[in-house]
Amino acid sequence: MSIILLRHGQTTANVGRILDTVVPGHPLTELGEEQARKVGAELAQEYPGMTQVWHSPALRARQTAHLAASTYGELVPEEREGIQEISAGNLEGDNSPESLDMYFQAVGAMMRQELGASVPGGEDFQTLLNRYQPVLEEASDTNTVLVSHGAAIRTMACLATGVDPRYALRAYVPNCRYVVLEPSGRFGQWGIHRWADGPLP
Repeated sequence: MSIILLRHGQTTANVGRILDTVVPGHPLTELGEEQARKVGAELAQEYPGMTQVWHSPALRARQTAHLAASTYGELVPEEREGIQEISAGNLEGDNSPESLDMYFQAVGAMMRQELGASVPGGEDFQTLLNRYQPVLEEASDTNTVLVSHGAAIRTMACLATGVDPRYALRAYVPNCRYVVLEPSGRFGQWGIHRWADGPLP
């Protein structure tokens, strides 16, 4: 079985490097729509055994899922609560270097499983784990494309597989690229087949 954690396509917030974590969030750009169609065709060729496509409640994830899934013919994307982006809290809508640095410091702390890790006004590590892990475990008995968000994908892939948090924080997942998990055994010891287009940890 495989779980493909697919990051959504480019959005207007991505272009402006704006922290955008509140649903529904920004829409895809024209490039983002093109990326979604292209990655759908890629996944259909590379991973033809996918049986379901899930997406977060965010508009960009829904748009990406529907555009990508069109190449699978009969697959109809379904929304799943719990797999939205890690909350930016009081930093929402900001794009200053200081805010971005604060956000990713918190993300790194979550990868290290620091219980109190969060940004001001945002969710903590345990809240993230409690909402996201059950969806991954639900998907673990079938082949699923799960359209989610960059920081959340890297964090949950780190927690699911036990890879070095330093690698997970450094190994960026661009728009419409993906991490492929092999969910066998206990959560935290799952296998990893692919991490975007870079070398595996």
